[in-house]
Order: sequence, then C-alpha cells, then structure tokens
Amino acid sequence: DKTRPHSLNAAAIEFCLRESLKRGVGELGWEQFYDQAEHLHSTYHGKPTLFAGSMRQNSGDAPSLQYVWWYGLRPATNPAVANTYDVIRHSRTGSYVFNNGWMAVIAAKLRRAEDAYEWVKNLVEPGPGLPLPNFDDTCLGEFITNSKGDFRKTPETAAHAALICAVTQMLLDPDSSDSIEVFPALPKAWQADVAFSDLAAKGGVLVSAEQHAGHIKVRLVNPTDQAQTRNLSIGLPADTRRIVSPANGASLKNGRAVFLPIFIPAHGEFKVTLEVPSWTDTQEQE
Repeated sequence: DKTRPHSLNAAAIEFCLRESLKRGVGELGWEQFYDQAEHLHSTYHGKPTLFAGSMRQNSGDAPSLQYVWWYGLRPATNPAVANTYDVIRHSRTGSYVFNNGWMAVIAAKLRRAEDAYEWVKNLVEPGPGLPLPNFDDTCLGEFITNSKGDFRKTPETAAHAALICAVTQMLLDPDSSDSIEVFPALPKAWQADVAFSDLAAKGGVLVSAEQHAGHIKVRLVNPTDQAQTRNLSIGLPADTRRIVSPANGASLKNGRAVFLPIFIPAHGEFKVTLEVPSWTDTQEQE
C-alpha cells in the first residue's frame, strides 16, 4: 500500500518472530526485533481498528484482517476486529476474487452468518462487478502451469482454497486449543438440512455434525494417544427458545448450546444429540 504500512506484511513479521521465539529457533537478538515490530493499530471515529494511518468508510482491503486469520494474532473478540471489518465490508475488496473467501472467514469468526453467506456466494455466483473464478469450484490445482498465459490464471486457484476455508469456518471454528465451536455461522439457508464429517480441529480432534429439523447430532473423535478436554458449543437455529438437553447437560446461552468441559479419551469419542424444538413448538407447549 503506497499510503500506509502494509498490514499483511506487518502481520507476517509479527507472526514469524513470535513463532520463531516460541519454538526456540529464533536467533540471538530476535526478542528485541519482536518488541520493536510494528503492531498496526489506530482508531476510526474513536473506535480501535487494525489500520495504520487515515481511513475512510468502505475503504481498505481484506488483508487488514490477516491478524485474525490466518496468523491468529488477534482474537475475533478483540473490538478492533469488528470495527475494521465494518469499515471495509462495503469496499471494493470483493473485486479481487479470493478476498471474498477471506472476508467470509472473518464474518464467520464474528458469527455474522448471513454476511459470511453473501461473501461465499460471491465466489460461486458472481454478480455485476465481481470477477468470475477461472476454474471449477472444486479445483485446487490440477491445472498445470505450462505457458505464459497460465501464469496469469494461477492466483485464481487460491480463490477455491479460500472458498473451502470459508465454508469450513462457517461449519466449525477449529482454531482454538481449548474450545470447539460447531456451526459458528450457519446461515438460515442451510439450517434446515446440513452435515459434515471429520473436519479436524486443533489437537487433531475430528468433528462431525448434522442438523435436521428438530435435532442436532455432534461427534468428536480423538485419534491421538493422549486424552483431550474441550469446551464445546453448538450454534442453534435462530428461532430456538429452548433445548432438550442430554444427561451430560448443556445450557442455552446467546443462541448456542454450551457444554461443561468435554473429556475425550485417547482413541475415544464423544457423541451428543440435542432435540431443538422450534419457537412455534415451544409456544404451543406453553
């Protein structure tokens, strides 16, 4: 960026220094570099953001949110994340194909399901002003680059990796070592009938889930040699007013079923089924 520090580079530098020091491979003096690294932050109309320099509403670009994903330097709960997203969400960032996937991931981490859904649709149903991805939506790289013309196409393969990452993030937030969030950003269009199998969360825990009318099933498999404990929360349909909890207990908090810490033995599993009456059913019973 010609007018202010480049947020993607700044995030990459901070991440590389942090990880090198944490893993014991940083060279002598890198601690000082880390302390001096530029941690981009500023305010927009008095609200904290991840920008540096002046900003205008509906300007900026998806890389300003790389601090959140994939470098994991800022949690989505940091107020600067939502503020930054709100400044750039109506910018022209979506005109660069795979920015739509990046913005969908951030929207999902912010639990803005309908926003995430719109960003994802931009990748598979481009409208006016949005570029058409060059390859089939399942392509990750079977097209071999063998000419000058092909080199111009290769960045678009990242569009489809971003699509897969975005949809995955809407189904599962896998990035915490302590918690697993199932259906963190499930749009209304998917809530009637959706399922996924064996998506990997941190620590190697494999997560499967399905939601159909009136019930949700979740299965956690621990394929490792070490027992693991996770906090588990499950996103519920928007009209949920109560849940029929299983014996191990779950409470309804902010539209999610929240469990006490789940213990998963080595090479073991945890399974749960939630009955989720609709708001209409609840009203009839009352």
